[in-house]
Formats: sequence, structure tokens, C-alpha cells
Amino acid sequence: MREMAASIAVTLALAWCALTANADSALGWPRATTTAAGARITLSSLQVDEWRDCTLFAKCVATVQLNAQAPPFIGTTTLRATTLLDRGDRMVVLSDITLPAMRFLTDAQGIVPIGNALTTAFAGATLRVPLDDLLATMSATAFAAATAQSDAAPPFEVRLAALLAAQPAQFTAIVAERLDGCTNSNALLFRTDAGVFYLLIAGHWYTSDALQDGAWQWVAPSTLPSAMREISESSQWASALAHIPQTPLWREAVQIAAFSPPLAIPEPLASDQLRIWWNPWDGSWWPAQESAPARATRTAPSSPSAPDSFRFDAASENLFVGLDGRVYAQRGAGWFRNTAEGGWIELTEQRSTARVLEDFARARRAATARRTAYEKWRTAQSATDLSLPTTASQERLSMQSARPSSVGMRQTKPVAP
Repeated sequence: MREMAASIAVTLALAWCALTANADSALGWPRATTTAAGARITLSSLQVDEWRDCTLFAKCVATVQLNAQAPPFIGTTTLRATTLLDRGDRMVVLSDITLPAMRFLTDAQGIVPIGNALTTAFAGATLRVPLDDLLATMSATAFAAATAQSDAAPPFEVRLAALLAAQPAQFTAIVAERLDGCTNSNALLFRTDAGVFYLLIAGHWYTSDALQDGAWQWVAPSTLPSAMREISESSQWASALAHIPQTPLWREAVQIAAFSPPLAIPEPLASDQLRIWWNPWDGSWWPAQESAPARATRTAPSSPSAPDSFRFDAASENLFVGLDGRVYAQRGAGWFRNTAEGGWIELTEQRSTARVLEDFARARRAATARRTAYEKWRTAQSATDLSLPTTASQERLSMQSARPSSVGMRQTKPVAP
């Protein structure tokens, strides 16, 4: 019976993997659609300008071919969209899309049919975009401001019997000679080189000079030791990074928390809640005894998403928008800019435009790698879910070897030439 269950789990997992592979190919760039009037619109990957209060502003390259016989027009457009996060799938649904501005190399008369075609294509349209794809090109300044945590956090009665799976506490080095992590704790427990202990429970940090029963002191995240920002994203303590200011996972957690509806943060009032932890994959809290199906229901989007209006078009070229608002293409090791005559000229100046374009290209590759790592983790996790109810502790162990890195996902502000 056990072998049969395992066989079924593997079969279903392989089928799931095939479905996600097909789904992933549909989420690539560029994407195209054809209007009822016969105009073909192709969109290149989005470059986020601002994302606040569930409203996204992004720019992208749009190629507009008014009919099968007409030459294509290549230009840039700005999109404004309402966003909805599917936490379980790390996907963002864009709807209510409008076009505040567009720029094409044509005259005032020529822009009219282009604008009409674009407006028609986006009327009622929806786009599903991987969250990592949007985060990839966001600079730190594009993230929503962090909500300050209350300095009146509830006191927590730490009991070693609930905190430690076995006594005594066992520590191992995380940052050499600066920070240790407890390997047999039911919550994230750290020790500094000065012998001070830090405990993360349900989003709140507590500290104590001694590892003993009793009330610990709440501590502001901004005062945490600097060594904590050096925790590796591939370590078993990486989920703490979502609560350590100015780390990549913290910025991502802040952005995810800005989506509506918010997920209620459990208060650390009972000893069995030591094992409530934050999953940085999808920005959700997961109580230790909650099953994977229950979690999937809780983290689902608040409304069903419509099918994508634009389909992946492997035959088209994915183009980029430069700082000057012009269109650029990466071909081999070089960058080329489009001209008013419809041709391309090589970009030879080593200015901020070239550097930002290279940053965008690297960020895209990092986003693709991160999405691939996430899908691998989901495949493995789904096989586990089919064989037994997955709890937070099991999830935490399975994530340790599959967590993707956020290195390269975000840019700094452009450097002046």
C-alpha cells in the first residue's frame, strides 16, 4: 500500500510538473494579441517604475502592426494597472489596465491609429505576471514604505520546554565569530558573540541576556545586530531575513504585505504558537499544524483571475526601454537602438543608459532562475503534500535546499555618467 501511494504521488507530481512547465512557457516575454480589427500588438517585458497600494506603474516596449500588410511600429508605453497577488503561486494578476503615455517615432497623425489599436487591445485585458518578474527590475526606492511595528508588542512568556525540541540548546555558527543559530529550537533562536539571545516569534523580535524561562524583552527590528543581515538565503534561518530591515527578503516582504487583502498576523500568546512562522516564498504566515490544502485556500487570491489577454510569442524579440525612453535590443554582446527610419544602430557610448540596460538584462536572468528554483521547490513540495499532511516544520526543512537567491533581483538607483 505504501509503495502504491508513493507511485501515485510521483505520477501526480510529474503530471503537475508538466502542467507548470507549460504554464511557465505561457508566462514568458514577449506576449502578443490580435484585435478584432486585425491589429497585432506585441508587448516586451515590463519594467516597474512604481508599485504602491496595489497600483502598478510600469513601462514596456510595444510593437504595433496595424494590419498584415503594414510595417510594424515600435515604441514605448506606460501601463497603469490594479494588481492582485496569488500568494500560493507567486503570480500577480494585472487588471483595469490603462495607458497614461506612449511614445512612437511617428508624427501626430500617425500616432492616432497606433493609440487606438493599443487602447482596444488593453480594454478589459488582464495579464498574469510572475511576482519575481516584477520585483526583478524594481529599485529599492520603488518599494512601499515599511509599516513601523508597534513598540507595544505583547510580552511573551518563553518556556524552554516549548522552545527547545531537546535540551540543552545546540548552536552552530551562521556568521563566523559573530552570530550563531540554534539547531534544535522550535522557533528561530540566535546568539551573538556577546552572549545575547534573540528570538523571532510571529513577526516580533525578543531578546534576553540568558536562555531561561521568563518574559523576554521586545526589541525593535532596527536595533538588531548587523550580523543578522549577513544570514545566507540558503540557510535554514533565512526566513528571519523577512524581518530584518534592508535585506532583500525584507523589502520583498514589505511589498507583499502591501497587497490586499492583508493576512492577519497571529499574536504570540500561546506556547504552541512558537512554531508559527513566515514563509518568504509567498508572504504568508503558516501555523505549525495547518495542512497544505488549508493553507492553499487561505492564501488564494480574493477573486478568480481571467485568462491572459496576451499570449507568449516566441517568434518576437524581447526589447528594453532605456533611460531616455527609447527602444533597445540586446543582440549578442552588443546593444542596439531603434531609429526613426525603422532600423537599428549600435549603442557604443558607455553611459548610464548602457549600464542600466545591462542591469535589466541581468535582473531578467536572475528572475528566470528564481522562478525555476521556485517551481522545483513546488514540485518537490507537492509530492510531499500528496503523501502526508505538510506542517510548517516539514515545509521549513524541505525549503532549506531549494530556496532561491534574490541576488541580482533588484537594481540600485542609476549612477550619474
